[in-house]
Amino acid sequence: MQGKLTAASEMMARLLKSETSDPDKTLSRITFIDQCQRPQLAYQLCQHALAKRSDDVALHALAGRIALSLGRLETSREHYLAALNAPGAPNTPVLLHALSAVQRYNDKVHHDFVRFRSFLSTPQLSPTARASALFALGKALDDIGNYPDAAKAFREGNTLIRSTLTWSRGIWANYVNDRISKALYPPAKLGIEFVPVFIVGLPRSGTTLVAERLGRHPMVRNRDELNLIPYMDKWRAQCPPEGDTSLVARMASFAAAHLRQDDAPAHWYIDKNPLNFRFLGLIHELLPSTRIIYCKRNLRDTALSIWQQFFARGDDNGYAYTFEDIAAFAAGCEQLMNHWQRVLPLPIHVLEYENLILQPQESLARLQEFLDLPAADLLSIKPAEASLISTSSAWQARQSIYTTSLARWQAYAEYIPELLASFPDDSSGA
Repeated sequence: MQGKLTAASEMMARLLKSETSDPDKTLSRITFIDQCQRPQLAYQLCQHALAKRSDDVALHALAGRIALSLGRLETSREHYLAALNAPGAPNTPVLLHALSAVQRYNDKVHHDFVRFRSFLSTPQLSPTARASALFALGKALDDIGNYPDAAKAFREGNTLIRSTLTWSRGIWANYVNDRISKALYPPAKLGIEFVPVFIVGLPRSGTTLVAERLGRHPMVRNRDELNLIPYMDKWRAQCPPEGDTSLVARMASFAAAHLRQDDAPAHWYIDKNPLNFRFLGLIHELLPSTRIIYCKRNLRDTALSIWQQFFARGDDNGYAYTFEDIAAFAAGCEQLMNHWQRVLPLPIHVLEYENLILQPQESLARLQEFLDLPAADLLSIKPAEASLISTSSAWQARQSIYTTSLARWQAYAEYIPELLASFPDDSSGA
């Protein structure tokens, strides 16, 4: 598809509008457009389809997610409530947790508390749907400062999800060692007219906040969280170890095209998939002009935030449901990043989350200097209407920078002793 995502989305939209599609086909086409990161068009098509099927649970859920990614919080909530009130909603796993993510709760009499507990009393709930309700309740309880009950809800939800997964610390350790042992290959000779920027680190370490703020710069295009590099890694694994020069060049052109795409041009393009820390060797091979921003955060705060998150992609985040697994994953991240910093010529800027929160102006200025960006006041520039945040931090990253996210672990130390057992050193990130 060579990065022509606007053209592909518009073609898919024409097909959808010109046909009387069945519900599954309509949903898959809108999902495709959303995955092409054309959320405004995808949302318009959701509205068009909902005018004909106003009680479609899946359509309302998709519309709610897209509206949230665009920062339309009240609209997102309306869609999630419509989905939850439709027949069959209790076993739609992520709806309750999605609903809790569109706002910060201020009092314990909010009707959502009744809603979450009512769903938990439903006997036919699947384990995943029950976990979603528990994560939603835990999040709401955390918002109002009821940490003992929040810890209890999160613990039960994590236990349910962990029982459905097979993530292995041993397999992860072998993976990390394998990555470190692989030879580095010469970079592709590809002339591109933009600067690729990859923001990496542990999830919940500030990657979304950094990407969102940098994306306000008029010369930057924030592509949000792409699956481009994991896809390229699977492609590269099928090549001979030494690589075929022409094949690697085609791979590099493909990667560059999918960062650039076919919308209005910019000069800096951001991919903030945090787990790309696994693939910096490949990034250097394909896109050697890349600059890396490595986000680090207090490990106890990071681990707590991961543990409190109901991740949509369980395959990549299977470590997230016990503190022991999170600690093993964090250690692997640190091991890999230390390795990349030793062996790669890629410029890597280490950004401490706490510095960004406490000294945002200075931290953002240093980032712009690292990227050779013309200076801009990224604290006062408003985000573009179409700016996209598709990750779990969609609500938080659009708020003014606030300090309540610092040292959050202290509120839970009494109720989650396994957090301190797994992270005995109160130090900065991976």
